Amino acid sequence: MMRNKDEMLILGLTGGIGCGKTAVLTILKEEYDAYIIEADRLAHELMEPGKTVYQGIVDAFGMEVLMDTDIDISAPAEGNAVTDNGQSTVNRSIDRKKLGDIVFHDKDKLALLNSISHPLVKEEILRRIEEQKDAGKKLFVIEAALLIQDGYKSICDKMCYVYADLDVRISRLCEYRGFTKERAQAVIDSQESEAFYLEACDYKIDNSGSLENTKKDLKHILDECRI
Repeated sequence: MMRNKDEMLILGLTGGIGCGKTAVLTILKEEYDAYIIEADRLAHELMEPGKTVYQGIVDAFGMEVLMDTDIDISAPAEGNAVTDNGQSTVNRSIDRKKLGDIVFHDKDKLALLNSISHPLVKEEILRRIEEQKDAGKKLFVIEAALLIQDGYKSICDKMCYVYADLDVRISRLCEYRGFTKERAQAVIDSQESEAFYLEACDYKIDNSGSLENTKKDLKHILDECRI
């Protein structure tokens, strides 16, 4: 069925490290007035004190994952989160490095973290989708490295795979992230294959060359989607 041009299009965007998803998001925002959700960034927002993911993480992992502070936490202040053992978090932010060190070495704890954060991130995305529909937005983009694995295909109208040649990805990771070639290759090898993305996605955006070529790919896709 052809999509009504007046309906909001929900576009999923994914791809491996170094493929240039940020550049594609910039084009979508600046040239197509897209509302952009970056799932990782949203997860970090929801990990801030007072947000939905924060309390779940503190309850599950304890106060040792919070930033160090000189504030006396023996008596909870009004409005502060409180752990199961009655201690106040006094709005101390989660230390993502501490949390990362814990889950990196323990698959069960990583699964626990994901079971806390992923449903709440998805819930917030669904809330924002309805909010933007009501506001008359025409294009809503969800970017996530694990877009396919986390089941966003059921939410998105179309899925796009951002691709770049291997040598381009390695070069970008070395130049912009300070990786060695060996580390860049190892990280890329640890991620899903091109075949995995192609099977799950409706479109492929080749981001190996010039920005103009990437823009042409995007225009073709969005024209086909009636944006």
